[in-house]
Amino acid sequence: MTHRLVLAFGSLLLLAALGGCSAAGSISMTPVDDSESLAAEASRDLPAEQSTYDRYRFRDIERAIQAGSTTVNATQPTVDPGLPYEHDGRYYNVSTAIVGQESGYSGEVGIDYNTSSVDGTVVAYGELPARDRRALEPLLAPPRKGGEPGTDIDVPVAYTDADANASALVPNQTYDGIRYQGTTYAIDVHVERTTLNTYRYDATLVAESDRTYARTLDREYAFTLSTLSENESAIVEQAVGDTHYIEQTGDPGFASLVDRFRHRRPVTASEYDGAWLVRYDGRRYWTEVRFGQYLPEDEPVIVATRTADGTAG
Repeated sequence: MTHRLVLAFGSLLLLAALGGCSAAGSISMTPVDDSESLAAEASRDLPAEQSTYDRYRFRDIERAIQAGSTTVNATQPTVDPGLPYEHDGRYYNVSTAIVGQESGYSGEVGIDYNTSSVDGTVVAYGELPARDRRALEPLLAPPRKGGEPGTDIDVPVAYTDADANASALVPNQTYDGIRYQGTTYAIDVHVERTTLNTYRYDATLVAESDRTYARTLDREYAFTLSTLSENESAIVEQAVGDTHYIEQTGDPGFASLVDRFRHRRPVTASEYDGAWLVRYDGRRYWTEVRFGQYLPEDEPVIVATRTADGTAG
């Protein structure tokens, strides 16, 4: 059985999106009494120890943060919208814009960590063209552990025509394996002809520290849940420190809570859910509400935006 990281990652996203999908809605309330916990909930992490897919996904975001901006040729961006990224204790919004298009190739490059020998030609990693080394780089950081025979992990690749003209892997795979740090690995490349977007990633500093970011969030977004009905209070109490699922439609308590939240500015929101900063019973909570079957089709969601200085717009 072949293990494909890209497919596995997509499956995890699907499962996350469908978590509690049988429920009509849900609400979770996580205590964020200090600046560090609030900033952590209201941001995306660029972890020091990254999975193979994270190394592929975050490297251009990190480059944009370090340089202020960068351009990326791809079929889609790797930036997640909505929340800033934490990097070395600071918080950055990273925006994307399509600034051009180029013809090229997109697909996947995979590696087998269990190869005892490669049936074909092998090249030293350092002898590959720079673009090919960059494509393989996320696959070669430790740990390099495989499972069953066959490709263990693959990551997306995108090559412009200029990249491909200098490549030993795209569009035609010249080598069947690479030698890296004394070990030989089989590689597998699958690409197809496509049009690539050129994305510009722009990084904007939102806050210099946990405390500064938390103070801005508290000032711009926090509101107090008070004068709750008995039904509303029962739901909130079950959501405190946990996730409470609403199993049935027509729950008046949850319907009125959804209405309360949707008329307050969220820290982040989509048409399906949102996250709010709530004060309740003397504590502050990062509160996520999934509207489920309680969202009126004719009422838009209030969506929070941030200006260049990180304040709400």
